[in-house]
Formats: sequence, C-alpha cells, structure tokens
Amino acid sequence: MAGGNVKKGFATYLFILLLIIVAAFLLVVVIMLFSPFKNILGFQYFFYNVEDYNYSVTTTKNSEDAIDFTTIKQINVESDYASVQVSRYVQIDTIAIRISNNAKGFAKSDQDTSFSYEIAYDQDDKSIINISIKEPSGFLFFTKDISVEILIPSKSTYTLENITLNVNNTSGDVLIGSINPVSSGEVNVGVGSINVKTISGDFIIFPYIDNSLNNVFIKTESGAVDVRADLTIKNSFKVFADNSKIEIKDLTMENTSESLVLNINNSKFFSETITGDISLVMKSGYIEMDVLNGSINANDAVQQMESASIRINHINGGNVSLPYANNSYVNIRKVSTKEDGTKGQIYIHATTGTIILEEIYAESWIESTSGNVTVHTYSDDVSIKTTSGHIDLTYESSKIDNQLDLQSENGQIDISLRSDLAFVLEIYNLNGDLRDSSNIDFDFYNGEFNNPLVVNNGTKVMKIVSNGKIILGLLNIN
Repeated sequence: MAGGNVKKGFATYLFILLLIIVAAFLLVVVIMLFSPFKNILGFQYFFYNVEDYNYSVTTTKNSEDAIDFTTIKQINVESDYASVQVSRYVQIDTIAIRISNNAKGFAKSDQDTSFSYEIAYDQDDKSIINISIKEPSGFLFFTKDISVEILIPSKSTYTLENITLNVNNTSGDVLIGSINPVSSGEVNVGVGSINVKTISGDFIIFPYIDNSLNNVFIKTESGAVDVRADLTIKNSFKVFADNSKIEIKDLTMENTSESLVLNINNSKFFSETITGDISLVMKSGYIEMDVLNGSINANDAVQQMESASIRINHINGGNVSLPYANNSYVNIRKVSTKEDGTKGQIYIHATTGTIILEEIYAESWIESTSGNVTVHTYSDDVSIKTTSGHIDLTYESSKIDNQLDLQSENGQIDISLRSDLAFVLEIYNLNGDLRDSSNIDFDFYNGEFNNPLVVNNGTKVMKIVSNGKIILGLLNIN
C-alpha cells in the first residue's frame, strides 16, 4: 500500500511540474507577442503591418523619378517568398508599385527578422527597373504575406505590352491579370513577356488579361502553373517543371515555327485546347488534353519516358512521335487529317507500355516489346510490331495503299476487316516459312486455306508474322 501511495504522489508532482512548465512557456509566448522583435530566452516574435505605395523610382544618382512605364522595357523582381502581382487597381490615379508586408511568426535570436526593399533603375537610360525584397527569416510563420504589386490605374489604357517581367524567387507566387472583368470603357492588364524562375511558387494567369503575349518562360520544381485565360503566344511558351500541376485552358501559338515546350518530368498536365506543335519531355508524368491542333513529339533520346500516361481526346491534323515511350500508357481517341486532306503520321515505340489508338486517320507505325497494342484505323496503311504483346487491329479502310504489316512472336493477333476489302493475305512463322491453318481462325472464309490467300481479287499484301494465335473477323458496318 505504501508503495502505491508513493507512486501516486510522484505522478502528482510530475503532473504539477508539467503544468508549471506549460504555464511558463505560455507566459513567455504572451510576453513575446506583446513585445515584437524583443529577444527573450533566445527567441523573438516578429510582426509587420506595412503597405507602401511607390510612385517613383530611385535613379543611379539617388534622385527620385516618377514611374513612367512608357520608357521601361524590363522589370526584374528578386525575392524569397514574396508574391508578385500585376493587375488593375481602382484606387489609384497613376502607376504605382505597392509593397505590402503582413508577415508574422517566431525566429531564433540569430535569425534576421528585418525587412527592406529597393526599387531602382538599373541603367542610366531608365529602361530597366530592379525590385529587390529582403524578407524576415524565422522558423515558425503564422503568415508569409508579403507582396510586390505592379498596379495600373483602372482608367488607364496602358497594359505593359512592351515590358518583360522577370521574377526570380523561392516560394513566392506570381499572379498576372484579374479575377473579375473590367468595367465598361476599361481594358484588361497585360504584359509583353514573362520569365518566372521559382522552386515552389505558383504561377497563375487570371482570366481577365490582354491575352496576347510575346514570350512566356516558366521554371519550377513543384509550383503549380495555372493559365485560366485564353492566350495567344506570338513567339515562345516554355514550361520546365519537375513535380508540378500544370493547367492551360486554351493556348494558341501564333508563330507556327515555334513549338510549345513542355519539359515536365513527373508533373501532371491538363489542357482544353492547344493550337500549335508540342515538344515534349517527360519521365513518369501525366498528360490529359482535349484538343491538340498540331503535332506532338518526344524525340529527346537523353530524357526518355519511364511510365508516363498520355491521354489525348483529339489530335486535329498533326503528327505523333513518341520513340521512347517505354513503359508508358498512350491513349489517343482520334487523329484526323490535315486541313489540306493529307494524312498525318504516328510513330510510337514502347516496351511494356499500353498503346490505344481509337479513331485514326493517319499512317501508323507502332512497336512494342510486351505491351498490348489496340488500333482502330481508317487510314490505308498500318504497321504494328510487338514481341509478346496482344495486337488488336480494327482496319476500317476500304483499301490498302501500300502494305499492312503485323508481327508478334507469340502474342495473339486479332484483326477485324471490312467485307469488301481486297488484299492478299500472307502469314509467316518467325522462321520465315508460310504457316498452315493451325491456330488461325477465319470468321469470313470457309473455303480451303491457301497461304498466300487472295481475298476479293486483291493485289495489296497484308503480311502477318507470328507463331501465336491469329483471329481474322469481319466488321459490322451499317
């Protein structure tokens, strides 16, 4: 009994000691909250409430000149976690650069919690403005709300269309345009070109913006890219990302000689409509696109795909070149002809990946090792080669232009054809010998099997090379 009482007494003392420690900690926190920037036990609390409107720029001679964007060609912003925004603003009459700081949190005594900024011309010709932000450091932030805003008066017709905006930061967001439409008689804000380099900051173009830009360059590791406006790009649009979510609503490349560059590694990419060619580099990322009015290629042998997923609803008048698809999933629902009626070309080389082409009006060359290949084509030529994968070909064209070639060492081959298709069927084993009728099923031919077999008095060859099962059937066409 005595031992039990001792244990209970010790637990009580321990509990009281814990309460004292918690109370002392809370007391220190309260003192720090009411004494910002004061060093207490090696820690300090910082708190800012800054909102500065800057209507002038420091010159190289330390004088102040009013901001005149008609002479400015470039704005450079250097920061850590401060956000950067370009927008219309109703409460000003002249162009302003607003610096806001509402950051608050805790820092160690040896961390620098000071805040400063500089807005200055870079050269005597006053064509470049440099904006540098020095944010407070800390180990625990309640908020990192610091922003650089380039504000254009709502009544102004100026849109920064001749300016290049360069932003280099770590985690700050970059926001261009407005969420809400402008009032009658006003115009949307715009920027000539945008270059953003960040690690985790988001890049957002809001719906209401002057949608014609010269160049856009975005480099990020994990920051999101969200283009909500319908953009027309005069020259180049390039995205370099590692593990990001990239959303582009509707983008048109005006310069047809320039491809939209997507170097997205393991990122996820979503788009409604892209008009222009796409140069693609990715590893195990994900692409989901509704309409591509152009071609897509991933011809970079250095950065090959690993286990990417590509889903495109409609490629309108373009080519597809994915020579290093490897273990990727490729699903293209439709590839239509070009405006002049000519057919595009599809080349996909995979290893264990799955390839599905559903409504194809383009010439197709598909190669795979063990991945399955499904093709429904209306074009006049197709070539499919795999080692052990399953080939499922629906050939809905009424003729063969040159030759159909299908090869699988031991995977099953299923072919569906039109009843009026004229061709010469040649079936070989892997040794190059003509096969007999064993392990070959015909749904449309009941006569004696001859190899080669002439169907509908055709002369163009359908060549099949395989040691596996082959099934040939007819399409149900109304």
